[in-house]
Amino acid sequence: MSNIRVLELTLDSSAAHVLPSICGETLKVLKLDEVPRNFAWHHFRYDIFDHPTIFDQLTVLHLSYDNNDMPLTEGEVQDKIALGTHNCNQLCFPALSELTIENCTPDCDLYTPIFCFTS
Repeated sequence: MSNIRVLELTLDSSAAHVLPSICGETLKVLKLDEVPRNFAWHHFRYDIFDHPTIFDQLTVLHLSYDNNDMPLTEGEVQDKIALGTHNCNQLCFPALSELTIENCTPDCDLYTPIFCFTS
């Protein structure tokens, strides 16, 4: 298990898929800048098969999406709709007290996850 409590990253949308696994259970503050629209939250699972991804101690979450990220095509949007919620991220933030979201467009994957703010 990781002892990281505060994590601030500026992501490169072309390399966001190469992030190492980071245990989200111990994070208290997470600030991500230039987040690509299709960001994969599985990087924060202790076990890749865990579902949902739980941020037990996270109190501050700041997400700033990448303005220069290419928007989804109409076909990609339709594919997301067809997949429904069974393939979506499930994210839990039982201790969250501060949430900031910037530059989030309607085709962003933020709308795909199911958020849970209470335990």
